[in-house]
Amino acid sequence: HAALRRPGPLLGIAALSTYLPLRTLLPRGGPSREVFLGHAPDDDVVPVAVAESARDWLQAHGHALCWWSGGSGHCIGEGAIAALAQWLDARLGEDPA
Repeated sequence: HAALRRPGPLLGIAALSTYLPLRTLLPRGGPSREVFLGHAPDDDVVPVAVAESARDWLQAHGHALCWWSGGSGHCIGEGAIAALAQWLDARLGEDPA
């Protein structure tokens, strides 16, 4: 929520196994952000349906979204780290040799 409310440029927002419970408090017409959102389909703490709702809300409000779904449970596994690293490399201009 804090990054979506912050004025000015950001390289991007990375969010794993989470959702937007206070989305109604976010300002309308704020800057568009690039967002990486990763979630396991069988997360037993944060149901995937609420993460998908956050994804849909972000897209509907003009944010450039990279959605990654994989892994298992409420944990950050190797697949999520690899996908996030690739997303970060693209933003930082790194060559993943």
